[in-house]
Amino acid sequence: MTEGDLERLELFFGRATAAEARVYARVTIPNEWHNLRLVGVLEGPHCQFARTLPSKVAFADSGPGESLLAEAFVPDPCFWSPEVPHLYHARLELRRDGRPIATADRWLGIRPLAAAGKQLVLAGRNWVLRAAHAEKLASTGLAPWRETSTAMIVPADEGLLGEASRQGVFCVGVLSGTAASIMAWLARCGSWSAVAVLVLETNEPLPATLKQHAPNVLLAQRFPPGQPIDPAPWAQVVICQDDNLDRLAERAANFILPVMALRPGEAFREVAAARAECDRLQRDLAGQGDFCGYLV
Repeated sequence: MTEGDLERLELFFGRATAAEARVYARVTIPNEWHNLRLVGVLEGPHCQFARTLPSKVAFADSGPGESLLAEAFVPDPCFWSPEVPHLYHARLELRRDGRPIATADRWLGIRPLAAAGKQLVLAGRNWVLRAAHAEKLASTGLAPWRETSTAMIVPADEGLLGEASRQGVFCVGVLSGTAASIMAWLARCGSWSAVAVLVLETNEPLPATLKQHAPNVLLAQRFPPGQPIDPAPWAQVVICQDDNLDRLAERAANFILPVMALRPGEAFREVAAARAECDRLQRDLAGQGDFCGYLV
């Protein structure tokens, strides 16, 4: 990190209820930097599908530590959802002796999604993900995905994920690369609220503490046909891929983590057809195990 640059700043939320939410900004700084404070404001919510009077709250610096941490208290937060993708805008400053030396602008949606046992829970309710590979469809824009409540399986492209966050389309992001590049991307992933699940693909080992760098997204590991399912310590979701459903169900059994079923298929003419295939996969697997998502 250099002066004027806060690329590694992490923005995320902690406790979030209908009454209040805590939003945090965190940045690790070089050891030789001293007399620093992280301050800023959080403004919102903003949503292109709804009118809400925005408010502004300040980030309060939490004092010295291994990293700089600032907290904003948001009363009566508006959650991000596909129906109303509310976003908050954060403007942060790193100050040395009261003088700004680095700045950052970030967007954040407060979207309480978690894994509970073998289920996914969204805003306190059990939730099932249905998603399709966007590459199997002609370019259709984001509206059909939102209208059919279908998540997009896409590469972790910042521009696309940012637009999906604004328009209210859930995404399954696929992030590949070196361990270092994955760690760098995770530092910014809080800005893309559309990402419900992030599939990590790398040949390098990743730290078991990886979740600390992406507290608001579920980290998933995909297992193709023939590969034994042995989740890494960082994995929160298992994606089991197979075109043979009996074999898929057998491979996915007896896991305490949430499991998503992935059945590869042909290209689709429209998003509605892809969503119908997700529903068909769910019907075909009925009674063969607990699945929290159906991917095609």
